[in-house]
Formats: sequence, structure tokens, C-alpha cells
Amino acid sequence: MSLYKLTIDMLELDHLLNSGEFTDEELRDTIEMISGEWKKKAEAVITVIKNYRAEAEAIKEAELKLAKRRKSKENAVERLEQYLTDAMDRLGMDRYESTRHQVSFSHSERLHITDYDALLEWAKVNAPDIVHEGKATIYKDDLKALGDAVSMYVEVETRNNIQIR
Repeated sequence: MSLYKLTIDMLELDHLLNSGEFTDEELRDTIEMISGEWKKKAEAVITVIKNYRAEAEAIKEAELKLAKRRKSKENAVERLEQYLTDAMDRLGMDRYESTRHQVSFSHSERLHITDYDALLEWAKVNAPDIVHEGKATIYKDDLKALGDAVSMYVEVETRNNIQIR
């Protein structure tokens, strides 16, 4: 029998006792039996709860350890990619290919806005078509099209992204 059903039975017995139809003596055996079963079920549920808590904590600890290991490996990859990139740059190589590996680079630009508020104010007056309605958003392509006109607000960073296959 489930803890839920035993709880309902105990409530019904309590109701019978409070109604005065039966005396404590008349229901004693039934009360003891249901009460004993309820306690056994409650103990089992409590044990399961404690086991789940312990398992959840162990999983949490394992996750933290794995996250640390993952971060360490990611950092190692970044360092080694930079090491390889620097070596290839020094030799003027922009690709490497062997039977097992292929290394190439893709180039990208990143625009870094140094003073967003000043740029926005400048754009409202000088290039209102790049300030999009309802948003204080200026798109990268719009800034690139303006070129030197926005150079005091925007820095262009060229990135050499390594591709390893």
C-alpha cells in the first residue's frame, strides 16, 4: 500500500475517532497496523530522498571537476593554436597540409566601438539612416560603409582565425 493511501486511511480513522462512533479501544488494532505501515513507508521515502540528495551532490561535484578539466583543455588548445599561428606567421605561411592534417586561416574583422553614446549622437546628426528605429543599434556593415568618418568612435581589429582539420 502507498504512503498516500495509508495517509488517507489514517485520516479516515482520525475522523471516525472524532465522530464518537467508535472508541479508541475499538480501533486500536487498526490504528496500530496502519500507523506501523505508514512509518515503514515514510522511512522508505526518506531513505530515497537522502539517496537522491547524495547522488545529486556527487553529480554536482563531478560536473565541477569536469568543467575544470574542460576549461584547462580549452586553454591548452588556445595556447597551442596561438603558438602554431605565431610560428606560421614568422615563416610567412598561411596554410599547412600533410597527409594527416590541414591548417589554414580565415581572416575576419571585429569592430570595437570605443564611445557608443558619442557615436550614436554623431550618427543621429550625420547619418540618421543607420540609427534603426526603436533601437539604439548601429550595424557593423553600416559602420564599415562610413569608413574614416567614424574612426574616432570605432576601432577595427583584424583577426587571423586558425582552422585545423
